[in-house]
Amino acid sequence: MKTLLLSAILTLPIFANAATQTITFSTNTVKRTGDTMSGKLTAPDISLTYGLSAATSSFTGGITASSANLTNSLIVGGTTYIKASAEAIITNATVTGTVNVDWGVTSISSYTLTGSPTFTFSGASTGQTMTFFLTQGGSGSYTVTWPTMRWSGGTAPTLTTTVGKMDIITIFYNGNQYFGFTSGLNY
Repeated sequence: MKTLLLSAILTLPIFANAATQTITFSTNTVKRTGDTMSGKLTAPDISLTYGLSAATSSFTGGITASSANLTNSLIVGGTTYIKASAEAIITNATVTGTVNVDWGVTSISSYTLTGSPTFTFSGASTGQTMTFFLTQGGSGSYTVTWPTMRWSGGTAPTLTTTVGKMDIITIFYNGNQYFGFTSGLNY
């Protein structure tokens, strides 16, 4: 493993063999006003033990890693972009009866209704949004009983009852209560 210690102004060149480099920031570096890093930092692993403060330091060109570990903090002043983030969709072939939806597992769930289920929620974090894809299965005309929540328009949406049709419902949790709205019906 090669280690790169930072001090004062640092310009990073393109590494000859970036795929085999590990770059570790292990002290309070790149935190002083005026510290500048330029180029593109690319490595399979980046570890920031004490944090990187972009509010008082500058890094232009981007940081790319197949894995990154932030032990303490990353402080960013300005706009932050995170891309290539995908979340697993929990797909349940068929649901009926009482169904507990654990928001800590995913925030996207797809269900085929073969009865009229009653949903309960657990594991929600403040500010989290959950999206439900509900498809009518069996003979159709199934309904959903939702936990206590506030709905756009004052009442829970009436689901499409045609077999094979899908409705999309989105729910937001503010830390005290759930707010539901229809994202789309009759797909």
